[in-house]
Amino acid sequence: MKNISTEVLTMGKEVYSRSCSTCHTYGLSGAAKLVDFDYWDRVADKGMDTIFNHVKKGYRGKRGIMPPKGNCFNCSDKELQASILYIFENIINNKAGTKNI
Repeated sequence: MKNISTEVLTMGKEVYSRSCSTCHTYGLSGAAKLVDFDYWDRVADKGMDTIFNHVKKGYRGKRGIMPPKGNCFNCSDKELQASILYIFENIINNKAGTKNI
């Protein structure tokens, strides 16, 4: 993953904390936890455009549901993209055994 600015990661962290963390921390509604590396590798293989569309429009898969905008209805596209980058940055750090952002 290319270098992501501190500004984008900070924005992503704020959105994640506000809207994403409940499901992705506890696996609610089938959401993958940030240590489910095999799952996230398969998600990453779909590419950023597909991931963003699933986050923005919502997604129903075998595992569960992703509500539209992750229930962050007032989030801009930029904020949603930042939250995705923040999640993947954390997954990379978790895989490497380094501290989360």
